[in-house]
Amino acid sequence: MKALLKIILLLFLPGFSIAQIATIDSLKNVFTNAGNDSVSYRACKFIYDYYEETNRDSAFLYAEKALILAQKNKKKLAEIHSLNNKAYQLIGLGRYAESLQYLLEAFRKVEAPGIENEKTWILFSSNPSFFTGNNKLLMLAYTHHIFGILMWQTDNNEQSIVHFGQARKISSGIGHEIRQMMADMNLGRGYATINQLDTALQLEKEAEQLAFKTNFKKYLGQV
Repeated sequence: MKALLKIILLLFLPGFSIAQIATIDSLKNVFTNAGNDSVSYRACKFIYDYYEETNRDSAFLYAEKALILAQKNKKKLAEIHSLNNKAYQLIGLGRYAESLQYLLEAFRKVEAPGIENEKTWILFSSNPSFFTGNNKLLMLAYTHHIFGILMWQTDNNEQSIVHFGQARKISSGIGHEIRQMMADMNLGRGYATINQLDTALQLEKEAEQLAFKTNFKKYLGQV
């Protein structure tokens, strides 16, 4: 029980990597035994991250659980984030039409008035865990990013460049360097595909610099 309480407390520390101290089983235990929805949701986020690129069915399951918690508690920004996470996993599963529906819903919801003033739950569990900028624009950038991935996977490189470009522009404008790095990485691939290699290299170099600057190295090998 003491170990469980310790993990629950650490879930609320900004910038702390839960993966450093918690196994996936302990995180699931937190989710099951949490005394409130905020803790359950945060545990979902870390479990989702654990499975994100390794088990798409499990990642989709925990994105759905996070979505239900966000909707129950009327956390619109967290809801948009969870819709995007579900869309991302569906892309990986080859279910493109379903992914598109979640993304269109995310775009509709992110345009709702007033959500920029919402006191949100955590959106990304990587640094910076507690972003102090415009979370509405952050979610708009994220939605463009996932839409760009859908376009890339469905062989629409022109539209993927457009949406990754929007994600990069918005992320840069609000100072979210991890989202900018992710957009750079994907834009570089898009420009390489159309043989604009100087632009591609410039973007990938920027992505590499931001990966080291933010210490978010999850995709550094891909960069």
